[in-house]
Amino acid sequence: MKFVKKDGSTVSGSLAYKIISASAKYKVKQEQKSIIFAKNAFVGYKLFVPPANAAQLGAFTLDYQFLYQPGGKSHWQVLSAHDTIESGGYIKFRLMGSHPAHVYVFNLDSGGNVYTLFPNPKIDYNNPLKGGKKYSFPKTETQAFQVDKVTGIEEFVIMVFRQKPPMIDKLLEKIRKGMKKQQFKQDDTVMRTRGVGKIVQIKTKKKTKRLGFKHTVTQIKGLATDYKRVFVLKHE
Repeated sequence: MKFVKKDGSTVSGSLAYKIISASAKYKVKQEQKSIIFAKNAFVGYKLFVPPANAAQLGAFTLDYQFLYQPGGKSHWQVLSAHDTIESGGYIKFRLMGSHPAHVYVFNLDSGGNVYTLFPNPKIDYNNPLKGGKKYSFPKTETQAFQVDKVTGIEEFVIMVFRQKPPMIDKLLEKIRKGMKKQQFKQDDTVMRTRGVGKIVQIKTKKKTKRLGFKHTVTQIKGLATDYKRVFVLKHE
């Protein structure tokens, strides 16, 4: 047997049973599948109803990839931190989680502006995203985000929450009203994924081929709580 604890760690063990005979009086309780021999002892196992949030308690696996296509080219390449992108190029990202999750992706551009890439009314997905399903942003293969002409440093921020953070709607509203890069980095909702105990990354596999993904992905295994990754890219 294998159990996954709330913190994402696992406990494994074996199960064995024995047939015993009882000379004393005993009582069978069908609802618990147990045999009671004494007031405070029983043999068997108890059934219980799992909590409503049981799906949120298990360890989480996240596969994602950022893809880049130079302008005028026809092939996609996997982006890594500190790679160089060019004006007029195209960017897509894809992800798949093992459990439902609330996902947010932001672009902090070279001019100090902040843009919400997802959620986005032009992309037909809504949080929480389903577990076990691959999502592409933008949705179709013939669409992509285009790199503008303002050169410098570009940052892409991906944040994944097991449960919707209470202040995320206020953050999205601030961005709609023109929030700048430095304000974004100091926001409470963004900062809450930075504290000790908030980011749990047990194992990361880069350049891992996953079923359903044409290109290799970054895979995060054993994620028990919130996750954030920042891609810093050179824009020339």
